[in-house]
Amino acid sequence: MSKTDYLLGNPYPSGIDLHKFILDNSAVIDGNILLWQQWSGTSHNLDEYNGGYATVNISGSVRASQFVGLNGGNSGGFEGTKLPTRYLPVGQGFNAEISANGNVVFNNSQRVFIKEADADGTDSDLGSAFLRTSEISEDGSISEVNVMQKIRLEFNSVDGPEARRELLLAFSNYTTDDFDYGYEAENSGEGNDDMSLVLEDQLMLIQAYAEVTDDKIVSLSIRTSGAYNCEIKITDLVNFDDDQDVYLKDNLTGVIFDLRND
Repeated sequence: MSKTDYLLGNPYPSGIDLHKFILDNSAVIDGNILLWQQWSGTSHNLDEYNGGYATVNISGSVRASQFVGLNGGNSGGFEGTKLPTRYLPVGQGFNAEISANGNVVFNNSQRVFIKEADADGTDSDLGSAFLRTSEISEDGSISEVNVMQKIRLEFNSVDGPEARRELLLAFSNYTTDDFDYGYEAENSGEGNDDMSLVLEDQLMLIQAYAEVTDDKIVSLSIRTSGAYNCEIKITDLVNFDDDQDVYLKDNLTGVIFDLRND
């Protein structure tokens, strides 16, 4: 079946929990929601847009990378100003890829009451409450289970063509290093200067993994149009201890960088 994106919208006079929507439609959609943002500019000419599609799934979300034309990918020099949450506002439109025949389902169980001001895209808002649950043990103590750890990486061009990309890595005891429906998002608009995660033979924007271990290694792919310098940095760490090391290894030179301090 060929790639088929459908424009949909929230039909209710209330917010929608996109995690629940994704799970309810696992037989029909690919597990990701795309939200358009145009953050500057006044032209309707395609090549003059400062805008792009942000991606949301159960792992979290990544900001939009600048759309740079029909044949230019979507890794321009700017990023969206908003980080989407799992909550879709009243009247909000969105894109979803239809991966199989069937009907897209909206139902009342997906509806939530949440103020837009309370869903600011961070993992400190109400959205994070659904990333963990509490379990009461026999002695009455409360322990947290299903905690998802996240690393948000950003790629920036330093002296080459303008390019910027945000990636999200998610780790938990209920996801795997293989494909997990609703937790992975493909980089379908790779630019000439870009960075992606790697899942088998696919380039990814968001990827879920099994739990973090001392020997945990994940793959990154960098594409460049020339011998340029770039910057890779952590912009957010969620549910990680302060002493958790995170390193980046250049497989070409063998150089290892400490991303917690460099």
